[in-house]
Amino acid sequence: MSCRNNRLITTLAIVLSSTLLGQAPDTLWTKTIGFAGGEYFTSIEQTTDGGFILGGFTESFFNDSASYWLVRLNSDADTVWTKVFPADKFDNQRAIQTSDGGFVIAGDGDPWLIKTNANGDMIWKQAITTLNSLNNSASINWVEETADNGFVVCGTYESDIFRFAIVAKTDSLGVPVWVNTYTGEHDNAAMMVIETSDGGFAVAGAKQHPTGGGVNHGWLLRLSASGDSLWSVVYGDTANADFAMIQETADSGFVLVGLNIPTSTSDRDIYLVKTDRLGVAEWEKSLGGSYDGEGIGVIQTSDLGFTVVGYAVVATTGGVEEVDLIIIHVDANGDSLWTRHVAGLGFDFGMDLVEISTDEYLIAGGTVTDFDTGNLEGWLVRFGDVVISVAEKPATPTVFALNANYPNPFNPTTTIGFELPVAAVVTLTVYDILGQEVRRLANRAMGAGYHQAVWDGRTGNGREAPTGIYFARITAADYSQTIKMLLLK
Repeated sequence: MSCRNNRLITTLAIVLSSTLLGQAPDTLWTKTIGFAGGEYFTSIEQTTDGGFILGGFTESFFNDSASYWLVRLNSDADTVWTKVFPADKFDNQRAIQTSDGGFVIAGDGDPWLIKTNANGDMIWKQAITTLNSLNNSASINWVEETADNGFVVCGTYESDIFRFAIVAKTDSLGVPVWVNTYTGEHDNAAMMVIETSDGGFAVAGAKQHPTGGGVNHGWLLRLSASGDSLWSVVYGDTANADFAMIQETADSGFVLVGLNIPTSTSDRDIYLVKTDRLGVAEWEKSLGGSYDGEGIGVIQTSDLGFTVVGYAVVATTGGVEEVDLIIIHVDANGDSLWTRHVAGLGFDFGMDLVEISTDEYLIAGGTVTDFDTGNLEGWLVRFGDVVISVAEKPATPTVFALNANYPNPFNPTTTIGFELPVAAVVTLTVYDILGQEVRRLANRAMGAGYHQAVWDGRTGNGREAPTGIYFARITAADYSQTIKMLLLK
């Protein structure tokens, strides 16, 4: 666990790094957030101030009907405010911070996009009926803000014959610019869409086998900036598979996570696939050991490996499954480094996660709080290294230092800390992997002490920098140092 604020007078002096000892980090704490009814979190994102925004659903308001649930946390994961918005349906709520400091939450129901200010007060909403003739036969599973400050959403459209994938691009007010459906011989579904570093889009989900029979493949669909299909790849052709999440990787490929059920067995495996930029699988892994399970969230981590969160069925008694949250870390080749289970009362799962620092995560999901009634509450799990002791940090630094940026990887904002033992003229510059200057963050005289600079992931002319590896270099007096940073979108 690392100290977030360089101005704190105490810092961690002795940390038992379980990773260095060949062991996994472990659970630091768990926390439930909820009301009288059923609720759980479906997404978590770190905000520009080091706090977090949670999206989910709750049935505790509006006569126990399903509602969108937006929860703002500070950097210590304490609740700052909670907002609830009524909706017709409750699945797949996704909350994000927008470039203006506000938030958007999207999901099934009407409305399907709600924009708020920084305090969670609603500014506008867009109902799904604006999507031409699709009306309430469509559902929304994911939302991302795009480089032009609009939004891209994906989901499914239920026709009279098949279920089709749907992707819509909107302007900054949620008004659709284009809406496309992607059909096949049988059902398909879009579970997540991301804007890629080249300005196009990548969609992950499931596509039914051409012969039907209820057998699905994991599906990756690549789109142009205008939503035209460029190529489509399926995975798990000997299994029943689907994907829940996709991320673009540092090498411009993709990592996808979901569920794999081999046709020769009834096992439910956590399915992780790494592809190149054209969707060609570099490796495919079934994770989770002997337990049935599903991968729901995945991120690329600061060591360029990947961490997966989901659930694992650890026992079945009287037809009732006992389910643990599971978190798995693999290296860049997909080889497992460690696996951990986190157990609550009986049915517990992780839906999404953020990396706070190396081998330290905050996970959002749900846990059963009353096993007799099956009541769910939102669940947070802090996962990381074990602190052994702390020591005083001098009020004024004794040496020049450039600290690792936090968080790393990041999207879109990261904080870079540096220490000056004496007053000096400081130049702090971000470079891309080719050594070209991207952004000048500081170029002025500064006093002795602990300082921070924030990079918002934009170039000097205000454009969003693409996914990739960047370097921050500081010069002050005779001191110079460089750190490596990973921007992931």
